[in-house]
Amino acid sequence: HEMFYNCKKLKNFGSFFDSIKTDITSDMSFLFCNCEQITSLELKFDNTITRNMRGMFMNCFRLNTLILQNFKTNNVEIMWEMFKNCKSLTNLNLGSFDTSKVTDMESMFEGCSSLVSLSLTNFRTPNVRYMNKMFRDCTSLQSLYFNRISSESLGTMQQMFYNCKSLKYLNIFSLTEKE
Repeated sequence: HEMFYNCKKLKNFGSFFDSIKTDITSDMSFLFCNCEQITSLELKFDNTITRNMRGMFMNCFRLNTLILQNFKTNNVEIMWEMFKNCKSLTNLNLGSFDTSKVTDMESMFEGCSSLVSLSLTNFRTPNVRYMNKMFRDCTSLQSLYFNRISSESLGTMQQMFYNCKSLKYLNIFSLTEKE
């Protein structure tokens, strides 16, 4: 929780995460928040019990490469503001993300103004209550792919696509409504 919060000048972590024990960490909120100089991160640490990833990469303005291939998200409940204002990210592979327990995705990608395309085809949302501003100000986003959005628990989607002025293709294969 907030381990590197506001380390505005930090540029590189080297092999720091190769030796740190993270398998007992349930809260990774704001872990890299406001690390404005970081341009690249490849995270391979064990985060299997993590439940909170709120603002984890928020305001990493220069982050353009983020590798999360073996990232375990099967216990995560909060992804609120996770990538908010990662203005330099052009590509993001979230293929390994398990979102079945997530309840909050509010502002998850808000302000990711360089993202051009995003595939969330593996996202499952049966417990998500908040998707407000999820893609707000993703001004370069042209295509967005969802396999399925479940609205069983969904409370609100206000401003979900606000100011996505480049969005040309939105594919939601299935929208499951409340019964």
